[in-house]
Amino acid sequence: MAQLHPFRAVRPSAAGAPDVASLPYDVITREQAKEAGRSRPSSFLHVIRPEINLPNSVDEYSPEVYRRGRIELDRLHSAGIVSRDPQPALYLYQMSTERNSQTGLVACCSVDDYASGVIRRHEFTRPSKEDDRVAHIRSLSAHSGPVLMMYRSTDELSAAIGEADRGEELFDFFASDQVRHQGWRLERHDRIVHAWDSLQSIYIADGHHRAAAAAQVATERPADGEASRFLCVLFPSDQMRILAYNRYLRLDRAELESAISRLSLPVGKGVEGVPSDPGAFCFYAGGEWQCRELPRIATAAPSENLDIEVFDREVLNPVFGIDDQRTDPRVDFVGGEDSVSRIAERVDADGGIGFSFYPVSVSELLDVADSNSVMPPKSTWFAPKLMSGLFIHEFGER
Repeated sequence: MAQLHPFRAVRPSAAGAPDVASLPYDVITREQAKEAGRSRPSSFLHVIRPEINLPNSVDEYSPEVYRRGRIELDRLHSAGIVSRDPQPALYLYQMSTERNSQTGLVACCSVDDYASGVIRRHEFTRPSKEDDRVAHIRSLSAHSGPVLMMYRSTDELSAAIGEADRGEELFDFFASDQVRHQGWRLERHDRIVHAWDSLQSIYIADGHHRAAAAAQVATERPADGEASRFLCVLFPSDQMRILAYNRYLRLDRAELESAISRLSLPVGKGVEGVPSDPGAFCFYAGGEWQCRELPRIATAAPSENLDIEVFDREVLNPVFGIDDQRTDPRVDFVGGEDSVSRIAERVDADGGIGFSFYPVSVSELLDVADSNSVMPPKSTWFAPKLMSGLFIHEFGER
């Protein structure tokens, strides 16, 4: 059974939420964060990307950066920009666009569930990124960014959430990407918790490094019960939207021509660089998009049937000589709504080649996680993105 814990959220006021809310730490560069934070002293970027308040000469993984994050969070507290709710609660967080709306439970999940496999994963973590999140959580004594989770919905749970007394609206605003963000504190959550008890597993969608880091920090603070729980927003799987996570590959002209000459695959279907169906990929070079079909090899392992895995195994490795996407400096990962156009612009400006894929489905992700397998790196881009700073989970002394 998956545990679900109410908590005393640290959060901004309804009026202050739009100024505090920021993009997650890992989807924005240092320069972008510095520019965005320059005119917004209340922005949570000052906490999750504290290097923007330090000279560029300071390495972003320096101990000074993590100390500055704690200083910035304390500043938001002292100025009354954020404050802690008096009683533990569960919360709702709704994100809406013209094409989709999803409503998630904001709660704390258990590091014990993470360790036991009740919380299921689909990615490996990288030690350097995990160490960064450990240092950040340890310095703040807080989980500043929620882990995006999902669960297999049930009729009972959907009804309990849909009919819950939403109480006070905590925020309601449109972000710069025209996503509407709304939040509520639930006045009663007994029915939701009862329905939740039927779930045997829950799934990390985005935030594997945050979850792994929270588990590590919890081992350092065994006497602190709050440290054994980490901040999550949990959505039903049928509301989740996954976009393709595409690739750009640096190649000189001779390497590119040689590789394309060996790319002897059947022509696939696509429109403006987007594959029309699973089992195909598109590539951009020489000012045009072309699409090809992927070779299929029957296998029972869910992870081995993913388009991105077949591409890695049958194209990227033998044709382009890429052994490990995670470490090869020639590979950049490009996600988001406009990734196809950004790839084309990059190739036009710098050469090389870009690749686009049909998105991984939610059911494919669940199957991989349930089989205790992992996907290739950067296989999924969830949209829209949760904003940081709207809910914070603190532990320890402040």
